[in-house]
Amino acid sequence: MDNSAWIILITLFFMALAGFQDDYLKIKGHENKGLSPRGKLLRQILIALIPAFYAMQNYGTILTLGKYSFDIGIFYPILAVFIVTGASNAYNLTDGLDGLATSVGIPSFLACGIISFISGHQVVAIVCASVIGASIGFLKYNKPKAQVFMGDTGSLALGGLLGTLAILGRCELLLAIFGGMFVIEALSVILQVTSFKLTGKKIFKMSPIHHHFELSGHSEKRIVKEFALFSFVLSFLAVILYFILL
Repeated sequence: MDNSAWIILITLFFMALAGFQDDYLKIKGHENKGLSPRGKLLRQILIALIPAFYAMQNYGTILTLGKYSFDIGIFYPILAVFIVTGASNAYNLTDGLDGLATSVGIPSFLACGIISFISGHQVVAIVCASVIGASIGFLKYNKPKAQVFMGDTGSLALGGLLGTLAILGRCELLLAIFGGMFVIEALSVILQVTSFKLTGKKIFKMSPIHHHFELSGHSEKRIVKEFALFSFVLSFLAVILYFILL
């Protein structure tokens, strides 16, 4: 087995383990209190170091965007850890409505898989295809009204996996586009918290932003469909941009 496959599996396993611990503490305590935010973030950072240093050791510290490349030197592992940790948390924040995280994630993994396959990172492409297949099967039972939920065990793991695949597939910069819906969800929380702390006012009725639309009268099914469609559009644009920059 390719070493990158082991790195992907190890990262996925430990992210899922961190999520499972969080879910277990919530169930055991019979309330919505799992790991502390600091404890969860620390676990994510430590896990993210695995793919970050593997990528730096095997691919160097160069970011690529088609025919363009940028050597960021010692800042690469910092960026890689930020990508994996950020993706993990953003996926977790998106998992707030039945079928939402799964529906938004499928186009993102599809774009990552296509770009990785074309750039010669076959292992990453295979994993992306596997995740898409599993997500489609899961969506049958996770769509509104959901019978099965991924919880933090699934969302932290899938988000961390998406960030890891973007790093090992050498499409770190394009992740901001094909994972754009996750970025928007995370930014809505950051903006909401920042605005409330600085001015005492809220920008949205509730964050993450899918709850804002929910409180504005949009049905759960409509939000899931529109967010999934927008994710597909962003993923399509990321693939097109990749071809343009080749």
